[in-house]
Amino acid sequence: QHGLDLQELKYVSRILDLDPTQEQAHRQKMIFLARNEQRSAALAQYETCRQILADTLGVEPEPETQILYQDICRGQVRKVGRQANDSRSDSGSTHLLAQVSTTRTAPTSFVARRAELAQLDQFLHDALAAQGRVMFVTGEAGSGKTALVQEFAQQAQTQVNTLLVAGGRCNAYDGIGDPYLPFREIIHLLIGEVDSEQPAKTVDLEQTRRLHGHGLGLDVIQILKAVDSDFLDVFVGETIFAEHTPSVLSKDAVEVLQLEGSAAQRTIGTEPPQIKQVNLFEQFTQLMQTIACQQPLILILDDLQWADHGTLGLLFHLGRRIERSRILVIGIYRPTDVIVGRSGQRHPLEPIVNEFQRIFGTLHVDLDTTQEQSFTNALLDRDQHRLSEQFRRTLHWRTSGHALFTIEMLREMKARGDLVQDEEGYWIEGDSINWDNLPARVEGIIRERLLRLPKNLQETLRIACVEGEQFVAEVVAHVQSIKKRYVIEQLSRGLDKQHGLVQYKGSQQSNLQTLSLYRFRHILFQDYLYRSLDPAERRYLHQSVAEALEQLYNQHTEDMAVQLARHFRAAGINTKAIEYLRQAGERAVKLSANEEAIGHFSQALSLIESLPDGRALNKKKLTLLIALGRPLMASKGYAAPEVENIFARARVLCEELGETPQRFPIFFGLFAFYFVRGKHQTAVEVTQQFLQKAKSMADVISLQAAHRSLGTSLVYVGEFQLARKHLEHAVALYDHTHHRELIALYNQDHGVCGLAMIALPLWLLGYPDQALVQSRRSVFLAKKLSHPFSLAFALCIAAKFHQFRQEVQPVRQLAEQAIALTSRLGFPVWLGWSMILQGWALMKQGQIQQSIDQIEKGIAISQASGAEQTHPYFLTLLAETYGQAGRLGKGLATIDEALLLVEKNNERLWEAEIYRLKGELLYRVHKNSVEVEENFNQAIQVARRQNAKTLEQRAALSLKRFKQSV
Repeated sequence: QHGLDLQELKYVSRILDLDPTQEQAHRQKMIFLARNEQRSAALAQYETCRQILADTLGVEPEPETQILYQDICRGQVRKVGRQANDSRSDSGSTHLLAQVSTTRTAPTSFVARRAELAQLDQFLHDALAAQGRVMFVTGEAGSGKTALVQEFAQQAQTQVNTLLVAGGRCNAYDGIGDPYLPFREIIHLLIGEVDSEQPAKTVDLEQTRRLHGHGLGLDVIQILKAVDSDFLDVFVGETIFAEHTPSVLSKDAVEVLQLEGSAAQRTIGTEPPQIKQVNLFEQFTQLMQTIACQQPLILILDDLQWADHGTLGLLFHLGRRIERSRILVIGIYRPTDVIVGRSGQRHPLEPIVNEFQRIFGTLHVDLDTTQEQSFTNALLDRDQHRLSEQFRRTLHWRTSGHALFTIEMLREMKARGDLVQDEEGYWIEGDSINWDNLPARVEGIIRERLLRLPKNLQETLRIACVEGEQFVAEVVAHVQSIKKRYVIEQLSRGLDKQHGLVQYKGSQQSNLQTLSLYRFRHILFQDYLYRSLDPAERRYLHQSVAEALEQLYNQHTEDMAVQLARHFRAAGINTKAIEYLRQAGERAVKLSANEEAIGHFSQALSLIESLPDGRALNKKKLTLLIALGRPLMASKGYAAPEVENIFARARVLCEELGETPQRFPIFFGLFAFYFVRGKHQTAVEVTQQFLQKAKSMADVISLQAAHRSLGTSLVYVGEFQLARKHLEHAVALYDHTHHRELIALYNQDHGVCGLAMIALPLWLLGYPDQALVQSRRSVFLAKKLSHPFSLAFALCIAAKFHQFRQEVQPVRQLAEQAIALTSRLGFPVWLGWSMILQGWALMKQGQIQQSIDQIEKGIAISQASGAEQTHPYFLTLLAETYGQAGRLGKGLATIDEALLLVEKNNERLWEAEIYRLKGELLYRVHKNSVEVEENFNQAIQVARRQNAKTLEQRAALSLKRFKQSV
């Protein structure tokens, strides 16, 4: 057991030489020292680990490491011993030979990166065809560079049986002063310095014997025998005689090496002054070429940003000599470390990369470009889960597909309970998810990159982060009171090209000047910087940014209203925040972004409640209440309880203030609510008051709105002649130049709505040609104005008009256009309408069951919005469809339900047709029924009372057919 422990110590010491941040190796060394009664050394090892992690990543040791430290402090060596046994199965290797895995913290399995793997595969394909080359995989810490190359190597060896892979890594702590470190590691691997006792998951011995099992190992030794002893001093050293070597090398190979080894003592990592570097480079190159003649070779050089000059010189020499060899050299490095330079000078790797670019052309696989959503999805789908699409999108937006960031974010969420497992073991979202808490390792990487920056660049980012993920360079310049050109230079040269933290997004014209837009390459950097500001600093910076935006955008602040509201609110200047929230809401209404408008107006009202009462403030509150009502009607439906509540509050406040002009939108809002709720008599009364007030004020726009509203109400109570008169007034008063003002006040164009509505009484009164002209004009005008809500109104009323005329194809076409529009923009009332009318057209085209399903679904959507208006008509269409399906009892029951609503709500528009259809259904049930004739006569009487000549003729025709049949 003691001998095995020594073997482990040697192994973990080697790991720590290569990667000092590897906590697992630190723990193993602490365990060894504690079990061998070296408690002080074990505790010192913990301090070493803690210091390295703090300096390199800015994080504390993992809980497991801290618990181990506490156990050693308490002298609980037995507990430590058990951990030692458990830890042995988790050890890993830092070498890349065959299917060797890395010990760096990495995903437990490889996901996505198909495009990058395909690119690497093409490079290998060229190398296998004796077109050797050098290429680089680049990306910042945690982007998955090593994991990508490892996965590629494993896949490549599966496909190419003879392929050899060997690699080495430069060291952040002593790599610059340790000549040829990665190349020495490669030589050690190629001569077989691999421990056969290592677990199968880290070293595949069958793959290792590709090199040594068929005589090639002896060939490598013969080559080494022929080279200068200086080469062996530098690249081999005495470790070749390690006790584990015979387990891999053949007997003959061991004998040859021992013979050479006895000739002299050799020391690793030294290069005697008299050695000519070019000779070393040439001998190494020839060695690689000789091996590649027998078996193709991939050489991997990791962390080249820390490479010494000798390593980079050898890389350059090798790269220029392998164009006709079966060798692919893959270099891995962090580009920002190279761009920053070394010791105030240009980084020595940079000119080498540029020269290789000239020689080989396409050179890089860049992992810093934002990954597609597929990477995040693949990572999530490794485990069983029931996570929402919204969670997937948010995770990807927060991490930009960065491998380490995504993995650590998920791990942290699971640890703190943001993600939990259900009874079946599936991961689901917890009660709340905190996206703001950064995992310690992610925060450490971000902090380390930011601390590298000069103070002036740090200050620039501190201001930029307040503006948000995207920011304006001129705003930063204004806040800092420095020249714009200097800030642009800082952003473009320093923070973009040199450090890769921001990127240019384009320009924007405002107030006769060009503004430069930039964005943080990664939202987590902006988030970290913002959270690092204390509350007072944030408040003043938000105020400075807001004032800069006001000055830059001047007369065009509507375009920046959302941002200005956010900054002034964060600065505690609520009066300005309220005004910009109002502007943002108005802009959203113009764009038919109703949900956004509701949000802006609601926030503004909440802020007003926090301020002292006063007449001026109440005026603003009234304006906001009226403004909020418009998008509420569009998105929630006219009949939503919220609509009545908002306009009732506005009416009370208006009475208190005596603000007559602002009553008109309130009248309209209350009309719309009562009308769609089916309370038609109340709607008539409200619109009559509306008209009276508008006449007294001689307000043309409001007068048109009042006539249109009253005319619409009268259509539904069966007063078709009077309805026509008011709707004609509305159409006559319409001026399309007032369109914007109509939208601002009522969120619909009353010209479009008036033309659409007047078609109905015209047709009912017996003027079908005039009705058709007006209906077509309404749709044409709505499309010309491009106002979505007005267009939805026109399409649905036009479809209803053509249904009156029994014209199937126009009904279906108009309904389908309305469905496409309303389902996209969220107008529930009109969506229900259009689905019902489409269902009727389907019935007429013989698709009976599909028709029933569609009409029932449309009625359900309409009812869910609280609407009862037009439901007698909808139920009549459904009853007709039931009749076509042979479900006569169901049809008659539906007709009776429609008649109940007629009486309940005084909705008389389709009353005559309801009685006529009831007679038709009764006739099919029992042809000689007296009840049939009674319903046809009732239909005729209602139509005559309403002067609805078209419906009277239709009912009379049904009665005539009935009498002829009996």
